[in-house]
Amino acid sequence: MAMRPEQSGAIPPTGGSMAPRPGAPHGARARFNPVAAGGPPARWTEPLKRHRYLILLLVLVCVLVVQSVDRRLVGVTAIAELLVMISLAAMVLVVFEGRRGRIAALWSGVVVAALGGARYLLPAVSQPGLEVLQQVLLMCFHGWAAALILRDVFQQAQIRTDDVLGAVSGYLLAAAAWANLYAVFEILFPGSFTISPDLTAQFSDLRGRLALFTYFSLATITSVGYGDIAPARGPMTAFAMLETVFGQFYIAVVVAQLVGMRLAQGTRGKGGR
Repeated sequence: MAMRPEQSGAIPPTGGSMAPRPGAPHGARARFNPVAAGGPPARWTEPLKRHRYLILLLVLVCVLVVQSVDRRLVGVTAIAELLVMISLAAMVLVVFEGRRGRIAALWSGVVVAALGGARYLLPAVSQPGLEVLQQVLLMCFHGWAAALILRDVFQQAQIRTDDVLGAVSGYLLAAAAWANLYAVFEILFPGSFTISPDLTAQFSDLRGRLALFTYFSLATITSVGYGDIAPARGPMTAFAMLETVFGQFYIAVVVAQLVGMRLAQGTRGKGGR
């Protein structure tokens, strides 16, 4: 009389990669194999995952470089806005890993892109209102992404080069969030900042002025302060001081955390020998 597989104790083939390995402890599950499950090959996904913060950092640097170009040149504004949309897509893919968080971030990015397109498709609509709403969403988006990056870096058991690049990306995103805050107040209260005549000539339109606040924010968060852009009245003066304190605190805490984790990692490595 033939015995069924479950009666004989044999494990029927499932065709998937989640079956226990021969000799594995009871309840153990094999590592998920995306190739066997019909997913993308690991040779394509694994390198991207290992260097995800490097990719994000390169995108952010491209945005900064293009935003610094003279807006009087043809096509610079369109390219800058396109790169901003690409950076949002990169953040959705790289930073937001949970399903709910990624969906919320995706919808936020879609709304930001729609508001950007409405400026061209609906010129009769109040431009300042659209700009304020877009900048507020970007501020929340950038701040949220920076917080998630830091949480991910601090939860790593082993510090890699890509984790350090993630901390740098979080630093740039935090500066971007402050820049969006400055842009909101400049739109609502024009004249909140004094800008040198040379920069005013190069970035005379509204979009160009908004790009200048990224430059001002990075100069403030790093405590450089060139003086070509300066807050002219409150509460911008208070926000600038708070960003300076935040920048110093970020560097002190993040560097100390990374160094401490690296030392602990080296100690564990020596103890295991």
